[in-house]
Amino acid sequence: MRMKIYSCLLVFVLCCNGSSEKKHKIIRLKDSVTLPCPHPVEGKVTWSRERNGNRVDILTVDGDGDIRHIHDPLKRYSSSVDKSLHISNVTVSDTGTYFCNNEAAVELTVIQDLKTTILSTPAATSTAPSTPIVNTDRQLLYGVVFGIGAILLIFLIFLIFLVLLVIIVLFTRRYRQQTRDFNTTSTNELDNTFTSNRDFNTTSTNELDNTFTSNRDFNTSSTNKLNTFTSNRDFNTAFNSTNKLNTFTSNSKTIHT
Repeated sequence: MRMKIYSCLLVFVLCCNGSSEKKHKIIRLKDSVTLPCPHPVEGKVTWSRERNGNRVDILTVDGDGDIRHIHDPLKRYSSSVDKSLHISNVTVSDTGTYFCNNEAAVELTVIQDLKTTILSTPAATSTAPSTPIVNTDRQLLYGVVFGIGAILLIFLIFLIFLVLLVIIVLFTRRYRQQTRDFNTTSTNELDNTFTSNRDFNTTSTNELDNTFTSNRDFNTSSTNKLNTFTSNRDFNTAFNSTNKLNTFTSNSKTIHT
């Protein structure tokens, strides 16, 4: 989008200045630039800059040296051998139209993200528009940066997927371990319950057998006692009968006598 805006701006400037030989330069902030005069000149040359309708003299190039007309403590403005104007460490305030001996020489634009681009306007008799110079190096740089960014994005997505996969695997293992522990605990509790029930049943059976055996022994003892009692009773009965018979016999003998 920014490149389209710059292109439109350059086309607009070219259309507005189609009849002059003024050059257009777009330079990056803090770079250096050299502005030549439109034609070879002899003698003294005065460079001036016009911005927003105000023109200010900057530098006069004479045989004895350079005469500065503005406050320039860093000496950013200087001249070359061919009396061109050299500006170092350009700032946004350097944007404007530069005149060489009151003749428009260069339209300078200072931006922050493009290298120096020089465009020459066509002559008054020329009908073919000039084509902006395409900065292939920056396009290549953008392509490399975009490729690296895409690779990093893919790597980041893969890393996130890998982390999620590890979390899912760990959670699954933990869930299985908890389920296994729960099943083991339930099985042990069931075994303990079954063992307790079995021991209880065994104890109850033993107690029941002991009780039954005791009852059976008691019944046997009672039966034996009953038989003894019956025998004693029969013996007593027989003994009494014998005594009675003997008494009767004795009485009969006495009477007979």
